Amino acid sequence: MKPFYYRSSMNATELKNIISHLVFESAEDGRQLAVPYVIGEKGDGKSTIIKELCEAKNAAVIDIRLALEDVPDLKGFPHIVNGKTAFATPDWIPHGSTLDQYKDKDFIVVFFDEMARAKLDVHQVIFKMILDFAHQDIIFDKKVRFISADNPATKDYKGVNKLDGALLNRFCSLNYDGPTLQEWTEYEREHSDSMILRFLGEQTQLYRKGNATPRTLSKIGRRILKSTMKTDKNALFNVIDGMCGSEFAAAFMRYYESSYKAIKAKELFEVGEKDFEKNVRTIKDWNSEDGKMSDAISDTASDIMDYFRDSTNSVNYSNARFVKVLNSLPTDKVWMIVRTFADDKAQGYPAAWKNIQAMMIKSPDVRQIIQSINKQMGEGK
Repeated sequence: MKPFYYRSSMNATELKNIISHLVFESAEDGRQLAVPYVIGEKGDGKSTIIKELCEAKNAAVIDIRLALEDVPDLKGFPHIVNGKTAFATPDWIPHGSTLDQYKDKDFIVVFFDEMARAKLDVHQVIFKMILDFAHQDIIFDKKVRFISADNPATKDYKGVNKLDGALLNRFCSLNYDGPTLQEWTEYEREHSDSMILRFLGEQTQLYRKGNATPRTLSKIGRRILKSTMKTDKNALFNVIDGMCGSEFAAAFMRYYESSYKAIKAKELFEVGEKDFEKNVRTIKDWNSEDGKMSDAISDTASDIMDYFRDSTNSVNYSNARFVKVLNSLPTDKVWMIVRTFADDKAQGYPAAWKNIQAMMIKSPDVRQIIQSINKQMGEGK
């Protein structure tokens, strides 16, 4: 990635940092430094970033979808007062007694979303708000801050138009590239089903391709794969196809079917380090599947024991890998493997197995695992 000063766009971490400065820091007059205008593709998390940052800064959010608003919604409905036209103040405007509902907040953020989809006369109304922090004769409290967001004005988005230069000049335009795959994965790790994270970790080229946006992928990980649909392959394919397209759905289903197969010992002890680490992560993820992967876990453990029954495979034994595999398996499977390997009376093991037993016994890491299991199962002190 190029240094930030050579790029005209930013990722999620950079965007959060800049918004934090512009919106929540104050200049000498007590106002925000500038009003951000975030421009980014659909589903890239613009609104989510803004709202979560506001929550972190103890800021209330007034979400105004400008594409749905007319002039009276923003300026107020006209009425006659003492023979003159006046405008009623819209109820969303934070001022006077309405500020009481925000007394526990450090900031009040007015979020103008979908601004480029709004009517031209709506744009005229927000000029004064953005430039002077005022509405009619109301001067906004200094804890009132503004931010706006939009999709880019390209042929991919109908009804999105470039802003008038005079209005755009009142903002700080921020071109947002969306979250990197690493940022999205870290964000979703505690929320999404692990299968979608593992899949995208391997098929990185499908991330943000077509309709596979961060928003859509989050829906798949948080909703679809955590429902009963996960075990209905036909329905799962059709739903993912409808959300992300056929290329993504086909690749995911191939991964889905392979993920439910046991990992062979050869895939742990005869592969490169990268593939080994990937397979160990898969076994760890199986443990969080609420028993759905118990057969695959059992088959994997059994294959490890069968693998070392063949004396020719003893040369592939790696103590470091063996310890990592044990730490990835549930306690009962670890106990089964260790007890079997350590038992001198175990049937069917060749004389060469004695060498592996000796390496295991000498390993402090393996001894620590055994002691931990003993304590868990009440067999040790």
